[in-house]
Amino acid sequence: MKNIVPALILFITSCSHNNHDDSGVKDQVIEITKEYNRLWQTLNVDSIAEFHSDKSFAYYWHGGLASANNDHFRKLFSTILSTTKDWSIKMAQPLVQVISDDAAIVSFGFEAVSTEKNGTKSNETGALTYIWNKINNKWKLVHIHESAK
Repeated sequence: MKNIVPALILFITSCSHNNHDDSGVKDQVIEITKEYNRLWQTLNVDSIAEFHSDKSFAYYWHGGLASANNDHFRKLFSTILSTTKDWSIKMAQPLVQVISDDAAIVSFGFEAVSTEKNGTKSNETGALTYIWNKINNKWKLVHIHESAK
């Protein structure tokens, strides 16, 4: 009986850690995701890329790897966005999965609307998944996967 009490206390304590309240991380990730998505409206690639990890970043787009690092992202999207007049995105039903206090995944449906400088308009819908990692106390994107419909 003497050994059961410490074991029971240890068991109860370990179970309570499994019910860790991760709502603060979820709120942070939703807010940083909204901020990142709003920033795309500026069409400023350097500002957008500031949200990405420089050491480890990948962007999967339209079924393939578009960028394997942040430098390549800057080059690729500078070219793409140079022909864009305006762009906006609406996020729907975000789902945040907290991995740890420093890592989380957010997935959501989206609708993007853009107008090219030549006047061509386009609408795109689908799903986006962002993997956020807190690096040097700042949330950074390490992976983006876009699945367009």
